[in-house]
Amino acid sequence: MNQASIDFLKQSFHDTPVESLKIDFENESVIILISVYNESNQEYDLQKLIFEGIERLKMGPLELDFDQDTGVEIYRSEFIQEANVNRIWFQFLLGFGKPSMDLSFEFDEFVLEKE
Repeated sequence: MNQASIDFLKQSFHDTPVESLKIDFENESVIILISVYNESNQEYDLQKLIFEGIERLKMGPLELDFDQDTGVEIYRSEFIQEANVNRIWFQFLLGFGKPSMDLSFEFDEFVLEKE
């Protein structure tokens, strides 16, 4: 993984809106689509975080009510790289008055795509 990817994953994702979360079991990948505020045009830009070669995925608890505006966002995250292992942990807020959800996993590759 290159240094730019490492630096990107080490940044704070605090209060980052999440548009979608996809866990692809067949391809062993996790894809998170986030909205990042662009101050130059004062709009949100979509960025796709693609994690490949997933192992040791842990998630829970998950409680969503799609009848209400869930407003899912990343509250905090932590990226750890040690001895050929890339590990990331996200804590998602699932809406007002709802519990948070943790998602953590190890991965081999990371790709950032700007939509």
